[in-house]
Amino acid sequence: MILHATNLNRYGYGKGWQVNALTEGTESECTFYGISKEYALRQARAIIKTQGRLPHEPYKGADAIFKGFKLEGASK
Repeated sequence: MILHATNLNRYGYGKGWQVNALTEGTESECTFYGISKEYALRQARAIIKTQGRLPHEPYKGADAIFKGFKLEGASK
């Protein structure tokens, strides 16, 4: 499994952590509430390890985190 990029942001007025990941060319995200930053990252890694990606699709609008990102060698 190759994890190319991640992003971690506070979410919901500091009540949670939103984790975005690009894993094997697939964008995904998940928000964890009521836990510490380190625990959110551990949970995200565990989900990616078992499921291959996080469970939700990322926002695709103008503020998309991986907007325009292209994986080297990936087909168009």
